Amino acid sequence: MRNILEAYELTWDTRLRELIYELTDRHLYDPESPVLLTKARPHRSSTYKMETDGDVLLMLYQIFGDRLFYNMTMAIAEYNWDKAAINPPLFGQNRSTGFLGYFLWEETGDPKVISNFDYGRRRMVAARFADTETGAVKLPCVSQIPRFFKGLPLAMDILVRTGAMNSTPASWLAFHGIESFPARIFFIKPGETVYKGHYAPLEKVETSMEVMLRNEGSASVEHFKGRVEDGVVKPAASVASTILKPYTVLRYPWAGHDLHSVTEESSGVVKVDIPADAPGGVYELEVNKEGAYSVFTDKNTPLALYAPGGWTPFSMCPPVKIYFNVPEGTVNGRIFFEKEVRLFTPDGGAFNGGENFSGWVKLPADKFGLWSFESIEPGKVKTENLPGFFSMGSPDFYMEHK
Repeated sequence: MRNILEAYELTWDTRLRELIYELTDRHLYDPESPVLLTKARPHRSSTYKMETDGDVLLMLYQIFGDRLFYNMTMAIAEYNWDKAAINPPLFGQNRSTGFLGYFLWEETGDPKVISNFDYGRRRMVAARFADTETGAVKLPCVSQIPRFFKGLPLAMDILVRTGAMNSTPASWLAFHGIESFPARIFFIKPGETVYKGHYAPLEKVETSMEVMLRNEGSASVEHFKGRVEDGVVKPAASVASTILKPYTVLRYPWAGHDLHSVTEESSGVVKVDIPADAPGGVYELEVNKEGAYSVFTDKNTPLALYAPGGWTPFSMCPPVKIYFNVPEGTVNGRIFFEKEVRLFTPDGGAFNGGENFSGWVKLPADKFGLWSFESIEPGKVKTENLPGFFSMGSPDFYMEHK
């Protein structure tokens, strides 16, 4: 289809246009598929290598302006961007070029797409960074090259265009693992937290909110741990691996809390939709399935991981600042880093003149407030006599909850 389309661009031969529509109708489009693609493809799978095949649908829409191609492109873009974006996969491969994500942002303006580009470019560079211990260069597989030569420039472009190089438009965080599950993730939904009467005017901050949770280890259902029958690994789709827990109640538990939606997909993606009807305040995601996760909200709002027993951030380059709190009156507050990091005090200055730290670091009691650290690869991180909450990207995203 790509070759025929390129030939049409050069010749504008109407017979090629007719052939494109004939092939789409007979061999490509399936209205019953969630991604609008037929499964009469390799491996009987509509999603096989669709991250690059989807680029062709985008080209078709850009040339013909047909709503059919628009709908097909959007369906593929939403599925693929939620599942993998341009991130280095923990299993298998990711051939995404980033064009579908860019198209998705242009059409929706969704800040989660921007955050995904930011997160993805940090992961990509870290994954192919020269090994600082051996000097070896980590060369990518040939099939992964499009993410670097197309996806990375697209990420840089969208971050510059939106100003996200200097400020984070929406909160996100990611972790390669935590010491023990369930993982507890807290965030704040904008909106009223106190009952003001039946007919009191609504505040301007009343809004819906979306949160996306991605299991990074689930590039496809084949990577779920579980059933093996007659030597064949069998896939599994689950429900209730993630539980949404609101903490604000306005008079009655059901008031504003009866319209939430938590949808889990077999690709490893969980989508949480909190309607504008819901109260504002603190919400928690309890994640019961072990794995590595990234979390994206569509709001510039606090988002924090609670991991008092320890956790491991992903390797990212450039490194993202990770924030933690040293409350006033802390006694013997310490933080542990498996590998070297740079620490920053609450005033933003480098601790001990920018010295690199590893192992246990005792924090001075007179420097209380919001500290941060950064490292391309910090390894395992844990605290002692500190709250155990962590946020990424901005001090404004830090929060705690008892």
